[in-house]
Amino acid sequence: MLIVRYCNKRGQIVDQIVLDYEAFFTYREIKSTFGQADLILVTNECELCIV
Repeated sequence: MLIVRYCNKRGQIVDQIVLDYEAFFTYREIKSTFGQADLILVTNECELCIV
């Protein structure tokens, strides 16, 4: 599962689940809107920050 994690304008941390084929597009869009975001791959064992 891929998640884009970011902090919105109200200061809340938001985890948005994204599809594989639109993950990077969503990541770039959120990063340009809020200034910082992480693209995270979640497996059964761990979370890996991709970008």
